[in-house]
Amino acid sequence: VIDRNKPTTNNSIDIYRGTGLGGGSVVYGAMLPRAIESKWAAHFNDIPYTDMTSKWYPKIESMLTVQTVPDDLYNSQYYQFSRVGRAQAERAGYNIFYIPSGFNFDKIRQEINGEIQKSATNGEMILGVNNGSKKSLDKNYLADAVGTGNVTIKLQHKVEEVRQLSDGTYEINVTHMNDKGDIVEQLAYTCSHLFITAGVVGSMNILLKAKHDNTLPNLD
Repeated sequence: VIDRNKPTTNNSIDIYRGTGLGGGSVVYGAMLPRAIESKWAAHFNDIPYTDMTSKWYPKIESMLTVQTVPDDLYNSQYYQFSRVGRAQAERAGYNIFYIPSGFNFDKIRQEINGEIQKSATNGEMILGVNNGSKKSLDKNYLADAVGTGNVTIKLQHKVEEVRQLSDGTYEINVTHMNDKGDIVEQLAYTCSHLFITAGVVGSMNILLKAKHDNTLPNLD
């Protein structure tokens, strides 16, 4: 589920991104801290921080059932690295806090007890965690969207080009691939409204190509 991009001509930067269902949520570290108020105000002052703490953070945290690591897991052999890091930080005079997490810790216990296949405790945290212990978007927001009956997700479909047609609608040219990356078919979809949410790198690739090819003439 990890794709590697080299966005510079001299290959000086590697960007790894999730390309499976759930995008970056599949490969992120499941760390969900709230922003520091001063940092939020400096960079996102169009949204009051009080709105975040009174509405948006609680809404998201409820959806993902965010929690910190329970003591029994923290004191297990699998969190020794955390305990060592904490001890060193305390000796250095740093304040200690636990970062809220997007993991299902009941499933972590099942991993440790041998009840399900090990994944998060086997070093696979940023490789997808296939036993369901990470609360990636395919298990909540995307699943709920599909559940409405108004959303269809097309897996293994790569957007090659987007263009605006003369009548103002949009055409999306797509390559459908199989598990081996072989091309199954070339498809074209049309729509009246187009939202591009392919992550930072994916959206940039699509929009810069459209800008270069002038397929979205109103793209600023």
